[in-house]
Amino acid sequence: FYLPGLRCMSKKADKKLKKNCPRNWDKYFVLLTKKYNVSNGNVTESFNPKRTVFISINGLYRSWRKCPPTSLYNALLILPLSAKWIESPYKYEHNKYSLMLKDEEFSYLLRWKMSQNLLFCALDNDADNVEMKQYAIQYVSGLRMTSPMWLSLSARLEQLYDPLSQKRYRPLILDEIYWQRKSSISRQSCGVLSMKPEDVILELYSARIKFKCVKTLLMESNASLNVVTHFQCSTK
Repeated sequence: FYLPGLRCMSKKADKKLKKNCPRNWDKYFVLLTKKYNVSNGNVTESFNPKRTVFISINGLYRSWRKCPPTSLYNALLILPLSAKWIESPYKYEHNKYSLMLKDEEFSYLLRWKMSQNLLFCALDNDADNVEMKQYAIQYVSGLRMTSPMWLSLSARLEQLYDPLSQKRYRPLILDEIYWQRKSSISRQSCGVLSMKPEDVILELYSARIKFKCVKTLLMESNASLNVVTHFQCSTK
């Protein structure tokens, strides 16, 4: 049932979170670096030139403080979220990630990545965008159509610069025939991630966001991505 005042309380909480949010993201990055150095002063992290891609919100939440700020700066986050949940976590608190999104430091991290256009909210897509609808025509197979989420993510990737190739990232491979006949997992009795072409094809149409499928989709077209569920230290 509805309790008078709850809506007002959630608005105040969201306003407070927004008010305390860093105004200058450059200063935020400097502060993040200082905190990391204090917490990990004795750890020397080996440099990884690949762009890190986090595909698990739980893994990111548990490990982001251990991730070097230089890696976080370029990291792409692909998470099962809606942008409005991040902007107003108290108003939209009836989701399973609510407690994480109300964590101030984690909330600021997500807002920072949003400001960089390096946070892809998988629950928001451009399904109603006219250009996306025209683009989607290429990926209709029988009565099935590739999920707008994958089309949107593919378009986002093509806008990003790959520091290794010094070019923009390639679009995702969304062709069902390719996955059946030409993909790396179709040429093996058991793929490197224990995947079958049928698993990836199902992911293309259902957008279930299964970690192994997401990693396979991303790395098949862009092997220079470092796709992870959580950050792992690699000291030297």
